[in-house]
Order: sequence, then C-alpha cells, then structure tokens
Amino acid sequence: MITMLSQLLRMVSGKPIRNVFCMYPASEKYTREYCYLWHVNTFRWTPKVFGFFNQNGSPGLILCVSATEKDFYNPSNHENLTTLLQRLERVRVQSGAEHKTFAGILPSLMTSKKVMEESVERMITVRAVLRALEEVTHMENLPADVQVIVLGGAGFVGRELMTVADSKRFSSVDLNQMEMFKKLTERLRGQPTILLNLTKRGALRAYAPHLWPEVVVVNEVYPEPSKAEVLAIQAAGASIYHIAGVKARAWPPFPRAYAGGIPCCASFWPDEEREGKYEVVIKKM
Repeated sequence: MITMLSQLLRMVSGKPIRNVFCMYPASEKYTREYCYLWHVNTFRWTPKVFGFFNQNGSPGLILCVSATEKDFYNPSNHENLTTLLQRLERVRVQSGAEHKTFAGILPSLMTSKKVMEESVERMITVRAVLRALEEVTHMENLPADVQVIVLGGAGFVGRELMTVADSKRFSSVDLNQMEMFKKLTERLRGQPTILLNLTKRGALRAYAPHLWPEVVVVNEVYPEPSKAEVLAIQAAGASIYHIAGVKARAWPPFPRAYAGGIPCCASFWPDEEREGKYEVVIKKM
C-alpha cells in the first residue's frame, strides 16, 4: 500500500516524497475520538497512513500511532520504541522518502534513551525558529542585532539553537533560573528585545511581569499560549507571536494552531532554487 500511494503522489505532484511524519494523539481521550476502541491496539506501535501534505510542491506522508505519551514514558516500552523507529524506517524506504520524523516528545525521548543517535526534527525546528525570528524582526522593525533571550536554551531544541546562534545576541535562561532572568532583564530593560520560548506550555506567565513594552515574545511551544498568558504579556506592554508551523497544505488539515500549515517537525528544508523558500506560519496573538 505504501509503495502504491507513493507512486500515486509522485504521479500527481511530479516529485518524490520528501518526508514521512509520524504523529500520535495528545491523550487517550483523543484516541477514542478518531478510532474504534477495538482498533487501538492494532496500530499502537505500528504507524498507519493518516493523510498527506504538500510543501513547496513536494509531497509528504502523514502517519499515526495510537500510543500516547504515557506509553512512551513507560520504561517497559523501550523495545516498543525501537520497534516503532524500525517500522517508520521501513515506511521511509518503501516510499522512497529522504527523511522520517516524529512528533512531540518522541525525538527527544528516543535520543535520550539511545533508541536513535540524531534527530532531524531538532535541526529542522531550529531552522524554522531562526527563520521565524528573522520574520518577526522585520515585521516589528527591530534592529538586526536585537538581543534574544532564549527560555529553555538547555533543552532538546535549545541546545542545538545555542550552538549555531550568535553568542553576542543570544542569551540562554532555563526555567529554574529566574534570578538570572531578572538580572538579564534589568540590563536590557527599555531596549528592543526578543523573548523566545522553547520550554513548555504555561511557562510564559511567570516571566510576563518582568517584561517591558519593547519586548516581543516569540513562542515555539505547542499549543499556542493561553488567553491568560497573552493577557499577562500584553499587560506589560509587550507583544507576542506564536510559531504555528510551516506553510503547507495537509489532507486532512492539522487542527487548531496548525491550521493552514504543518508542524515544523513534519516539514523538510527545501531546495530553495527549485522549490522556493521555507515559509514559517507566524500568528500574532
């Protein structure tokens, strides 16, 4: 089936599949909403075709498993994680795709558990974040050398970002370093500054009281910031953007914050001479 679908997509688009992307439900509640209970176990660790997407004229496959984060964190499922990786690799080979990628916590979990050595998702997300920062800098008329505070610079994506970022512009602060954050903001107060959130959902609210009107918050964490977070940031006079994903069309479309695009980790870096630019979808909150 994978081979036939790949051939069909290639016939329609005129281009080979670039990526196979595997996602999973946010919780067991979501699992019950899109499949029958008797069907859940048949694809708990076996990726099934869920849809496809088109980015810059090139197709990609969307697959899904029914396992949730609770399953992924369970130590007894280490072998199942290895099996999942092997099965998605088989799909990649059958489809002729260049890459395979996973959603959510799977890339960081698989690398930390030594299930896989390197993460394509981390590198492509860093590229997407850097492109988003360029766009926001332009839209907000910020100076080219604007200072960037990275919340979560020691995390999975943050570590990769800090290795390629300009050390004169980018400062890293982790969630347990509030005092360091206060000292940094005292030095920068009144200056145009970008606060980049790479940590976790809900983290921005604790930092909002320390912001000022020249700050532009850029959130990479899914889902988009809550209404309470947005209001707290706006109360400080700051503005906020959410990186909603990468410009592409998906069938069926991704829900909520990803509407009109695909997750960064599902995307691929195009050959810009042949396929056009890598376009991020940025939403002002």
